[in-house]
Order: sequence, then structure tokens, then C-alpha cells
Amino acid sequence: MFSLFAEEDSGQFRLEWLEKHSLNLDEDKYVIGLSTHKQENSRLYIHSDEEFYIFDNSALIGKSSNNNVIDVALDSLKRVYTSDSITILLNPKAENLHYGVYHKIKGKIATVASLNITPKESDNHLNNIFMILLLLFSVLLVSLKLSFSKRFVDVFSVSRNFSFRPYEGDNLRVRLFDQDGIFLSILYTFATAIIIYLYFQPADTNYNISDNIDVVSRFLRYWGAIVILLVLKLLLIFTMSLLYRSGRINTFYIKEMLNISTLLITLLIIFTAIVYLFNGFLPEIWWSLVRNILVLFYIIRVFLVYFKILKLSGFTNVYLFSYFCTTEIFPFVIGLKYFY
Repeated sequence: MFSLFAEEDSGQFRLEWLEKHSLNLDEDKYVIGLSTHKQENSRLYIHSDEEFYIFDNSALIGKSSNNNVIDVALDSLKRVYTSDSITILLNPKAENLHYGVYHKIKGKIATVASLNITPKESDNHLNNIFMILLLLFSVLLVSLKLSFSKRFVDVFSVSRNFSFRPYEGDNLRVRLFDQDGIFLSILYTFATAIIIYLYFQPADTNYNISDNIDVVSRFLRYWGAIVILLVLKLLLIFTMSLLYRSGRINTFYIKEMLNISTLLITLLIIFTAIVYLFNGFLPEIWWSLVRNILVLFYIIRVFLVYFKILKLSGFTNVYLFSYFCTTEIFPFVIGLKYFY
């Protein structure tokens, strides 16, 4: 038997397991039946040698602490789960798992309720939502390459995009709504939706689509929201160009914004794919890192587009900066406040 000790108020609680469950793991996903979830004051205790996550259906409802433990009151947990079981997703490097449900009673040995645990078949990575999204994104990239090879080269030319000067041959007389521009907009919004989807619902990357059809509709909602935001951004640019009488920079501005944004978001998807395929999951530290990378990428894009337009248009710094405050900086600050 193993026991836990905890200090609460002025009394000491001794938690002694009457029935211990310890597993040597051969799967990275287990379903736990909460046979005692209706008992009051019960607590769920899970411990492993590596980090893990618990979720109900397709919703992430908990992550292990720094010492790889979850110790939570079932009364609070049941508010966010809808069934009589939860799924534990473990780091593939995990070798053991301890779990139980107990009552913390002052001055008494706690009663421990047993749990039944059933291994769940591992997902085929080809059925994994992230792998499917990655495949679809690759198809869109190949289609861009085959159908609009010049635009593909423009988008993925590092020397062209990561320069503060306009590329040779650039001018303000470009058409915005050509087929290549529309297709690139589809590619960019799809790629952005992948990143938003992964890092706002990371648990879904480990679910089989056949078991959770709702993940598809949720991704489509994310994609639709990104498309709407892009349309609003275009309307803002056109509106401000009327106020600033700078209509001649609109199409070049939007073209460069899409080119650089698509390049940066593609790099982030590639890094995410490498991390995921190497580890079999997305570590928590990577989630935090990606948020910082997104902020950095946005700042880089703003600076690159700003100086390209400054060199090409002949506008003064004060004039162009005030324009960018409305089209880029203010939306960026608002986004940081609500989403970062």
C-alpha cells in the first residue's frame, strides 16, 4: 500500500489506499470508469512518471502538475465531464501509472474506491486529425506549386520576403483578386486554422475522427472564423486607404501580407509536425512557445511589410506609421489582450 499526507486547515489527513492500482504501461491511452463518481467528497488521484492529460470525449479537462499528478475533487470535475468515464492520454515515454479515488476524512483512515481501467486501442496515425489536416495542407501546397508556380516562388523565397527593400520588379500596380491571390488566401486561412485548432484544443490531435466527428465541424468553424477575420482585415485596409488617400498601396500591401504570413505560418506547421512526429504528442512547453512564436512572427511581418511599402511608395514615416497603427498595431494589441 502507499499513502499520502496532506495539511488542510489545522488538521492532518492520512490517506491510505486500501486498493492500489499500479500498471506497467504498454499503451499511451487508457479509459477509466468512474464507478464512484456519484459519491460526495470523493477525489480522483492519478500519478505517472511522465506528464499526462485527462479528457472527456474530445474536450481536454485536465493536465498533470509539474510532479505528474492530478488530485482533484470529483464534485468539481463532474461539472466538465459528461460520461461515467474519462480518458488518460500519457506521454509515450511513461512506464507506469497509479490511480485511485479516495475520501479525505479528518482523523480517520480514508476509504479508497477502486477503479476499473481498460486499455483502448492506439490510434492509427493516418486517422489522426492532425495528420489528416497536415495531408490536406500538403495537397494545397502542391496545388499552389503546380497551378501558380510564380506565386509559389514568391511566397517561399526567403531572400525576397525577409528583405526590408522591395524585390526587383515589385511595384504598386498589382491585381489583388487574381486566381493565385484567392487560392493563396484559402491556403493561408486553412494553415492558420490548423494552428489555432491545435493550440486551442491540443487534446484533439490524439483522437480518432471516427470516434469524434465533432472535431471536423469544430475545425471548420475555426476556419470559417479565420476567413471572416481576413475579410474584415481587408475591409479595414480599404477603409483606411480612403481616409488616408493611400489606395495605390492597397493591393501591394495585401499581397505582401499574404505572402509573408503564409511563409511564416507554413514554417510553424512544419516545426509542429516535427515535434509531434518525434514525440507522439505536443509537449506543454511547446504550446507556450508557439504562442510566443506567433507574436514574434506577427511583429516580423509588420516590420517587413512596413519597410517595403515605405521604400516603394515614398510616404513619410509619420504618415505610414499612423496608417499602420490602425491597420496593424491596434488590432495586434486587442488580440494580445483577449487571446494571449
